Amino acid sequence: MYASLDLHSANDVLIQNLSTICTVEDWAAKLDYLSAEVFAAEYKAFHGYSSEAALISMKVDIATEMLSYYADLTYAEIAEKIGQKSERALNSFIKKNTGRNIRYFRETYYQRKTA
Repeated sequence: MYASLDLHSANDVLIQNLSTICTVEDWAAKLDYLSAEVFAAEYKAFHGYSSEAALISMKVDIATEMLSYYADLTYAEIAEKIGQKSERALNSFIKKNTGRNIRYFRETYYQRKTA
């Protein structure tokens, strides 16, 4: 696995395991931390923002990018790639964190394509 103090690569580990890391606890375990609280504190001290904020932000950024640039991916496939259980869960997650539904981001793909 990963050395528990290697916070330089923590975000890379998250990206590589986006479909299976759904919580800070999952992320900490993937990095071989015995405690999610210790990981969260060390992550915040190292990066300057919370691990929870980073986890959500990374998932939102990657999902909205896939929605906006990869029309060949279905909503269900994107949901799976970021660890959401369904298209409905993906839509709820994106709407909660951006204020917009998944169709908004998909429409930006088509608007760029026809512009």
